[in-house]
Amino acid sequence: MGEAPKLWTWVWRSYRPLFEHYRGREIRQLSDPAKVVQVFGSRRLQNMTSLKIVTISEELLRAVAVHPSIRELDICEADIITADPVLLADALTKVERVYTGQSELQMTYEQILVMFTVMWQGCQLIAINFDFGLSAVPPTLFAQAIRKLETAKFHDCNLSEPQVTALLKMVREGKCNLKTLELSLNDLDGLPPALFAQAINKLEAFELNHCGLTETHIKSLLEMVRDCDTSLKSLRLGSSRTEHVSPNLIAGSLTKLEKVEICDQLHPQQLNLLLSAIANGTCKLKNLSLNCLLEEVEPSLLASAVCQLEVSSFSSESLSSEHLKAMFSQTKTKLRRLGLGRLDIIEQEDLQVMATAINQLERFDLNELEFPMESQVTAILTKSLEKTNLRMLNIGTYTDGDSGPGLGYSESWICEDLIATARNVIPYIDLDFWPADPRTDSETGSEAE
Repeated sequence: MGEAPKLWTWVWRSYRPLFEHYRGREIRQLSDPAKVVQVFGSRRLQNMTSLKIVTISEELLRAVAVHPSIRELDICEADIITADPVLLADALTKVERVYTGQSELQMTYEQILVMFTVMWQGCQLIAINFDFGLSAVPPTLFAQAIRKLETAKFHDCNLSEPQVTALLKMVREGKCNLKTLELSLNDLDGLPPALFAQAINKLEAFELNHCGLTETHIKSLLEMVRDCDTSLKSLRLGSSRTEHVSPNLIAGSLTKLEKVEICDQLHPQQLNLLLSAIANGTCKLKNLSLNCLLEEVEPSLLASAVCQLEVSSFSSESLSSEHLKAMFSQTKTKLRRLGLGRLDIIEQEDLQVMATAINQLERFDLNELEFPMESQVTAILTKSLEKTNLRMLNIGTYTDGDSGPGLGYSESWICEDLIATARNVIPYIDLDFWPADPRTDSETGSEAE
């Protein structure tokens, strides 16, 4: 009775809370590796597709390697440095996606070498992110292993110029499957600008931040996006000397993409020309994230541009109350998802306009809780009871992991009955320390399968 695997597909979402808190309740930890393997290998969990590993054992690695359904493996909190290199490589390359996060995770040279060798020989892995040193991997082995992936993210991996050069040559020549690449916090200033631009324009998505790129690198990349038939759809730039790029090149290149995230401070001319091009409604750009000051941008121009987007987000210091008021006052908009850093600057008399506008979205994210925002969040929840299109409302945790001055682990700041009632009309709600319903998808807000 109740043993059919299809009845237990939901467990992948609650497997992680076996090791922490969930909805304020203490969940008993399964710290005994033998018990974890026993539960993991049961018939009930044969359709489980995702797993977070916290405790490493040889038995668990072997179980992962032979599990019929695991596709995603999260090892962010696992102490894998003592794991057998062959067993570890076998487990990590038998799934499709491995997540390491930006954590303290470390691998030994032998573990890394064995894993890259297995990847080069062929495996099921299509996506992985690294955030530890990989400079010791021979350039040829590095490029040959990574070229078989679709997504590779290297965050602060101390990659060498020969490694990156070997990989980009394969990308440029069409000899790899890579579609998404991140190279943040790796020193890339010695790369040939032409090779850099040609290779990146063969990808679909590229991210970089603090890579020591020169003005020539960025101009070469953006000129090729603007002037050539590029495959690039998504670009994230941070600390990338974009302030030296002409406004015409900024607008002409970025509006040919579908998704752009800028973490550099653009000057007013660059911003105005970019937003004007978006406001015209004739460009490809549908998703824009700006983490820079917009104080010299006219609120009406920003609002007109945001109305032509489907997804947009801004950091807490980006917008003024006039910017927000202009955005929320728009009646005709294509916007489906909006992310903001703060709402506390909304005046009391504008709360209903704000709440109405947010409830017309499909998803709203409030990313930083450094400011008191009880009345704003209460207004959004109250309005949702009248009418809402929201599928997901995410009021994220305070930036340092503790409760913020205005939103804390307390039932007093917002009526718990209001939260419970709002959950009946909004499928996915995550309010600070109140986790969302595990039955819904955290990306879309739709019912999980």
